[in-house]
Amino acid sequence: MTERTLSATIRIVDAYRESAKTFIQLSSAGMAAPFFLIDKVKHLSERGVQPGAGHVLPLLLDLSWACFLISIACGAMFQYVGIKYTEVVSIPDTYVPRYLQKVMYDWGPGVVYGVMLVAFVSGGIVLSVYASWIMCSLL
Repeated sequence: MTERTLSATIRIVDAYRESAKTFIQLSSAGMAAPFFLIDKVKHLSERGVQPGAGHVLPLLLDLSWACFLISIACGAMFQYVGIKYTEVVSIPDTYVPRYLQKVMYDWGPGVVYGVMLVAFVSGGIVLSVYASWIMCSLL
């Protein structure tokens, strides 16, 4: 690998790592967002307007949290995989832990990034459905 290619690879991986940090922060905010709606949910349960909402709303909340947690975990893992990938590209004899070898050599670090992105978008969609259900029930 030439010096120019190596430099470009390092810059690209760093850019992905920076965006992974952003997704970790946004996922953390997505997990905190329902706490702003808790008073609305309590008010809803007192009014009892939507039959079945008592079962569906906690399920939607749990599902959005699970998606955001997966996104955070994959984002953190991508931080490590990105650094390790840069190290392997720079120094080919670098040790790669056994649990990372499949990701590094067979799939590539982009798979971890892709899972993070899908989990983030899924969490956002489920959280939007959750919030919409609450808002529509209050009308």
